[in-house]
Amino acid sequence: MKKPTAWTIRIFVGLLAVCGIFTLVVCFAFNGAEDYARGRLDRIAGQMFDDVDRVEIFLLVQPSGVVEDGTFPVRPYREEYPVYGTATLSGDDAKQAAELWSYTIKNLGIQAMCHNPPYGVRMFAGKTLRFESSICWHCNNFYIEGFPGNYMWYGFDADSKGATDLLALFESHLPFPRQKKKDNKSERATPRKPSD
Repeated sequence: MKKPTAWTIRIFVGLLAVCGIFTLVVCFAFNGAEDYARGRLDRIAGQMFDDVDRVEIFLLVQPSGVVEDGTFPVRPYREEYPVYGTATLSGDDAKQAAELWSYTIKNLGIQAMCHNPPYGVRMFAGKTLRFESSICWHCNNFYIEGFPGNYMWYGFDADSKGATDLLALFESHLPFPRQKKKDNKSERATPRKPSD
């Protein structure tokens, strides 16, 4: 077998170097890495949950006189929020919640730089956990696992029909106390972090 010549090796190494430089330029000068990550986030956030048959919701806002009963992880903060009530949706309610969730995230919106969720959510297909997040209609965001062990915020339009219908569905099973604005009107959702 014929050995590669020095020129062949140099050309091969040169091509590898050009490919490497091109990749770095695309990733950093033209936001290619961000576009790749954003595309992954959109794909993960936009997944359909057709197989979900059970949805557990967790109340993360303290009603007057109710004591903490467990915790729910808000993974980007690496914190456990107190839980003040739970409800399990099954059958048509679970399917509706999964459908509304899938519809809601397609209405991408600008998110605030906060996260004060009234609800934590877990979706199951049989015994398999398909999705977990906390969702905040005040800050217009929820979290997703972008890469294994790496949780990121994802914005949505909290005023869209899907988002308001999802909030109404959750509230019909597990109402949460709303804080009053200064003009005495009830806000959509403004719970506070447990450390506040």
